[in-house]
Amino acid sequence: MMNRWLWALGCMVSGLLLLFCGLLVPAYLRAVDVSVVQRAGWNTPALTGQGLSLVSQQNLGVARLFLEAAQA
Repeated sequence: MMNRWLWALGCMVSGLLLLFCGLLVPAYLRAVDVSVVQRAGWNTPALTGQGLSLVSQQNLGVARLFLEAAQA
């Protein structure tokens, strides 16, 4: 009986911790300026370029994942 209460308490504490961490994430993302995000990706290859590179290397499974990410 005591074991159930410990599990229930552990699950409740874990759930509250996850909820708290989830509420922090959007606040952090809103704090980043758009120009900082644009500058961070300035000289990086695009998803489509990486996907084509993977296709030429016959790595089709990973290339499909890049295609789905680019479409999203």
